[in-house]
Amino acid sequence: MNYIEATYLLTSKEKIQPQQEVNKIIDFLSLSRTPLPVKLGEVEDFYDTDLKVYKVLFKVQFPVSLFRHDLYSVLSLTYGEMILPYRIKLIDIDFPPAFLDHFKGANYGIKGLQDYIEVHHRPLLISTIRPAIGLKKEEIGQIFESLIDGGMDIVREDELFFNEGFAPFESRIEYISQLKAKLQEKHSRKIIYAPFLSGNLEEIENKIKFAAKNHIRIFVLNLFPLGFETVRYLSEKYEAGFILNLSYPSFFFENDDFGIQPDLLFGKLTRLAGGDMVLIPSPYRYKNIPHFKSVKVAESLREDFENIKSVYSVLYGDIYPQDLYKIFEDFGNLVAIDIGNKYQKHKAGITAGAKAYFDALNCTVNGVSFEECKSLSKELEEF
Repeated sequence: MNYIEATYLLTSKEKIQPQQEVNKIIDFLSLSRTPLPVKLGEVEDFYDTDLKVYKVLFKVQFPVSLFRHDLYSVLSLTYGEMILPYRIKLIDIDFPPAFLDHFKGANYGIKGLQDYIEVHHRPLLISTIRPAIGLKKEEIGQIFESLIDGGMDIVREDELFFNEGFAPFESRIEYISQLKAKLQEKHSRKIIYAPFLSGNLEEIENKIKFAAKNHIRIFVLNLFPLGFETVRYLSEKYEAGFILNLSYPSFFFENDDFGIQPDLLFGKLTRLAGGDMVLIPSPYRYKNIPHFKSVKVAESLREDFENIKSVYSVLYGDIYPQDLYKIFEDFGNLVAIDIGNKYQKHKAGITAGAKAYFDALNCTVNGVSFEECKSLSKELEEF
């Protein structure tokens, strides 16, 4: 029988009998009102001398026959059933290759986006427009043009853009699409604008169709309120790329005893759902985001995973030009960097702010120090 194997970490302040405690959990799953024919796999126990707690790493094998070929059933059975009076964290899930054959994954992935955007030799630069304050389409267009003039690869809308009264989606997309065509001719390169999709499923689908007619195929989605299976449905139905803001609380990064391991939740599962780019918090200025966890998430988005394409991790959150050096050192070339709206901080304006980041990235990739780079770039020097 084929199995989906889930790995868990049990934590206890008190000394426990590992095999006995794990057997209690298996008995709970097997003797509940809907008994599950699960099997216990490897069990390993150890004492964490730093945290002064006892830990048990154990595997549970779930017959594939229990699942539908969707993430709804995967999370419900491997995680939902584990909500017990224990300190348990879901660490990983291993799938049989035949099960993964039912998942398409990302439409573009890293290689597809590199070809589509026509950038292969360096990280991608993304900036965010935050129109929730009531910007009209012309004002959004003006910011978009300034950012592209400064060298941004992708300009995306913020995920808080729900009130479209000032710039309705259709009129906004038509206006941006015409502007995008002019900018592509002006700069002789691919110009990417990624709108945020809000509304119910029918409204979101209509927006995708309308935007596709206007040559826009990359979109921003909020994963947590929308759900894995909805994202997967959209990815499989439409030849579009999706930038996923996970919108999950930092609890998943901070807590080692409960929840789901970040590289599983933000890595494997988002790839199965069809995300092409996944936003993960930058670990450099947030004390509650452990550095190694962000690196592991990025690795899980790129590593070999049967037929599922590798996808971009997008570092975001309070990123300054000098941070690009550390990001490149830690995350390599196959990463995207979302500077948010930090471009507004430049006293010379939006284009200068964007160019400061673009110049810093070029210097980073070419091994030019930050201090030397400032002497070569007026915009970076004045940032």
